[in-house]
Amino acid sequence: EASVKGVEQAARIGYRTLTEGGRTSALDAVEAAVREMENNPVFDAGIGSALNEEGKIQMDALIVDGKSLDFGAVASIKRSRNPISVARKVMEESPHSFIVGDGAEKFAQEVMPPDSIVSESELVTEAALHHYNTYKGYSQPVSELFNSECHATGEGTQPEGHSDSQGHHDTVGAVAMDKDGNIAAATSTGGIPLALTGRCGDSPIIGSGAAADNFVGGASATGHGESLMRVTACRRVLEQLERTGRTGGEAEKAANHVLDTMLSRCKGRGGLIVIDAIQKQAGFAFNTEKMPWAVVGNDLDEHGI
Repeated sequence: EASVKGVEQAARIGYRTLTEGGRTSALDAVEAAVREMENNPVFDAGIGSALNEEGKIQMDALIVDGKSLDFGAVASIKRSRNPISVARKVMEESPHSFIVGDGAEKFAQEVMPPDSIVSESELVTEAALHHYNTYKGYSQPVSELFNSECHATGEGTQPEGHSDSQGHHDTVGAVAMDKDGNIAAATSTGGIPLALTGRCGDSPIIGSGAAADNFVGGASATGHGESLMRVTACRRVLEQLERTGRTGGEAEKAANHVLDTMLSRCKGRGGLIVIDAIQKQAGFAFNTEKMPWAVVGNDLDEHGI
């Protein structure tokens, strides 16, 4: 499947950034991996982003530095090919951490290369238009559709002509650890089809869409944004890692624990990718129907869905 190939390629690019770039860091790796997925129209980030209720693009992104605990985020940005790079510029070249809407657009135009700022139409794909038109006449709220039981089991009522309840909701993310033990995490999304204008999900929210701490680990999330925010999913993953005895496989255990909590408390579904700083191990978990994933490291190259 194209999405699996896409995340596999992105993970390999991130790893090459770590190993072949000289003084490159975990931040460079997660930015490179997420940029690759933003440039791939298969995903709901950058080109291929979902269209809101007005048929417009509104993208969000977050990058987190586990060494300094600093972060940069943008929300409701419309014309940037790579929102994750704008988010990093917010972190490194502004006195702020989070810029939204028109302010984010203005900032991007000031600090990004001219060729990275495009018209909204250049980011719209036929797939995004198809999903917009499919959901436009559907009575069930789209946010509920992505959170329904059929999302996890493949059963239940679907919009006509649309066989996958997960649909156009491939938020992208990456987590990396470099040779110095620095951890970074990044998440980017185009949101959900027909979202209210100005709606912001978990992706750009520190502790919800992503989190990183060199002494604990890093995480990036995808899924039902309102539920992920309610449990501050990635922060909770790191808290769970801190509580464990690190007997093995803690990254996956922590991710599953948080997803179980989110499902039982909020009826929310999603997925998490995690790195455990102590064990230097990666893990992932999801309770949706599927989640493309890839892990690349020393003597490690795995992927699946």
